[in-house]
Amino acid sequence: MSGEILTYEIAGFGVRMAASGRTLRQAEPYRSDSVRVDFEVRGFAEALRAKAPYLSEEDAEYISGGSDFFRKIIPRGAMVLHACAVLADGEAYLFSGRSGVGKTTHAGLWEKYLGEGRVRVLNDDKPVLRFESGGVTACGTPWCGSAGISINAAAPVRGICFLRQGPRNVIRPLSGAEAVHAILGQTLRDVDAADMGYILDMTERLIAGVPLYELECLPDRAAARLSWETMRRMRR
Repeated sequence: MSGEILTYEIAGFGVRMAASGRTLRQAEPYRSDSVRVDFEVRGFAEALRAKAPYLSEEDAEYISGGSDFFRKIIPRGAMVLHACAVLADGEAYLFSGRSGVGKTTHAGLWEKYLGEGRVRVLNDDKPVLRFESGGVTACGTPWCGSAGISINAAAPVRGICFLRQGPRNVIRPLSGAEAVHAILGQTLRDVDAADMGYILDMTERLIAGVPLYELECLPDRAAARLSWETMRRMRR
């Protein structure tokens, strides 16, 4: 990565990173001059642009830096989940699924249903999940999608909904096999065998410790009410 070498605290990790452009802007809230450095984020922007020449230099730096960060946290007890994470009454709820399914839209419906004073978006694209003795914690990161919505905060995860669009609002808990498939479909998969072992272990802990659901939904307030009331009632 190019740019000035600075230190950051991201998801509880001390990171040394040379960032510029979009990465530098979105990482500013994570700047820390006193954090102990756990690892360096280097990225591979030139190699990525060679494979995908349609990417701008700025976007290649942003994508490759995030990928490097997300790989390096895996053996340290953390993983990325492609999701929109919101804070509601100080606790984290995540909406995951394929791109375009409506994660950000559903988060906005929570703001309308519960009120802007109770709901904030923690990260709009790639929050990190940390696995510690006290449970699972969702953390903001600078890698937060095209809208750049993220805050440098962390909160305990109380529920995750995997979204799919449908003609009605229906929520159901995921079985073990369904949950594994859903989680692995929305995290980093291009990893070596050792890192995949860590990911599978964290997936097992996530299933054991956090209620997981599939939410078939319309883009309306009734969907927000259904997901909120279900996850609040069933949180562990």
